[in-house]
Amino acid sequence: MNVKKGIVAIAIFAFLFIGAWVIHEQTKREYGENQQQFQIQTIHSTQIPEKSKVYPKFKPREYIRIER
Repeated sequence: MNVKKGIVAIAIFAFLFIGAWVIHEQTKREYGENQQQFQIQTIHSTQIPEKSKVYPKFKPREYIRIER
C-alpha cells in the first residue's frame, strides 16, 4: 500500500514539475543591460518574424514589475 502511495506521489510531482518547466520555457523573457539594445535577425521572406521584447534588468530589491 505504501509503495503504491509513493509511486502516485512521485508521478504527481513529476507531472507538476514537467508542466511548470514547459510553461516557464514558453513564457521566458530576455533581460538586457539597458533599453537601447536591439536584436538583429536576418529572415527570409517565407519566415514570419517573432516579436521578441528585451526587458531591462531588475533593480536591487525589485522582485516584481507591473507593466501597464
